[in-house]
Amino acid sequence: MFEIIPLFPKERAKYYFTQADVPRAMLAKDLSEQFRKYDLVGEVYPTIKEAVAASEVVAKPHRGEVFVGGSMFTVAEV
Repeated sequence: MFEIIPLFPKERAKYYFTQADVPRAMLAKDLSEQFRKYDLVGEVYPTIKEAVAASEVVAKPHRGEVFVGGSMFTVAEV
């Protein structure tokens, strides 16, 4: 399940962890712990809306991009 994590970029990337509002969603803190094993760290947010808002604050001044990944439940909340 976590085999893809080492493929995520370490440089010039910032991570915002959250979870979908569904009963079987993985806890954001658990996901962040899996990423931390590969030296990929970020902040944990209680809602998708808060995570996206925080990422936009950082990305917009630099004309950066925000990628939202996860399940269809996660993407649907954006």
